[in-house]
Amino acid sequence: LKLGNRRAQKLAIHQLQKRSELKVKCEFGGEKRVMSVPRPAQFVELGRRLQEMYHMTLNIFYTQCNGEIYIPLKSQADLDAAVQLVEQNEHASSLRLYLTSTGTVAELPTSHHNNDSHNSVPSRHSPSPPPGSLPLKDSYLRTNSYTPVDGEGQFIPEPYLYNEAG
Repeated sequence: LKLGNRRAQKLAIHQLQKRSELKVKCEFGGEKRVMSVPRPAQFVELGRRLQEMYHMTLNIFYTQCNGEIYIPLKSQADLDAAVQLVEQNEHASSLRLYLTSTGTVAELPTSHHNNDSHNSVPSRHSPSPPPGSLPLKDSYLRTNSYTPVDGEGQFIPEPYLYNEAG
């Protein structure tokens, strides 16, 4: 490459990095993190890096950006298959992993997960409710100062009107 064409240089460097490293996006407990691993990705090394990052042993699931499927990654062959799916998809630039702690047993966050023989699968534990949900009725109190949906409401006169007339 010629030294004058900076854009071509950046593109070439990016392509070399893309071939030498795999970008991995991880989600655990609602928190998202990104890391790079050298190619070819090694399952044992990935597990070690994740354990180092989150300070615990985790269940690892491959997922797509739309979150429709969750495929458990339990071996090098599973990881190789997931990486191959990423490489075949022209719209995917990274390996997306959904992580759960090994002690939790519940459902994955969507109802579209794969139907394998295990009825119990780990789930995400997030302290915040999903968007658009309402808190429990006990956690908030209503006052009488609101206008009901089906009624006319209550007229509240302005205090300055009484001071002038009075």
